[in-house]
Amino acid sequence: CIFSYKLRRMIFLVSGIYKFTDLPSFAIAISEFGFFSGLTANIIAVILPIVELCVGLFLTFKVVVTLSIKTVIGLLLVFIAAIIPNIIVNNDIDCGCFGPLTGSKVDSTLLIFDITLLMLALTVYRYEYNNTNFFKGKL
Repeated sequence: CIFSYKLRRMIFLVSGIYKFTDLPSFAIAISEFGFFSGLTANIIAVILPIVELCVGLFLTFKVVVTLSIKTVIGLLLVFIAAIIPNIIVNNDIDCGCFGPLTGSKVDSTLLIFDITLLMLALTVYRYEYNNTNFFKGKL
């Protein structure tokens, strides 16, 4: 459980940082998903890395942990919802997940990765909800 908490924290920190290194490419990746384009994609390209960085930092410093975990769960649900239709129509696009760090494609591997992260996040949330002392100095 602690490992999954630390893994998600690092994934969101790294993801947010690398997306900031090339915001125009990330905005293009968002547009290629087919849900948003133009100004909306540009706004999301700026807001999403900020949210990911905040979540990663909040989890690192154990600040508003429950809200951060809920945010992780929400983000992962949105990511999964965006991935599935693109897999169905065989849309060969870059996910933009880690900015220019990787050239990850939207495929079943990415879907499995995000579902796994979602399951880990739900496990941590459930554990944290049932044991309020879990995050007090133990990570």
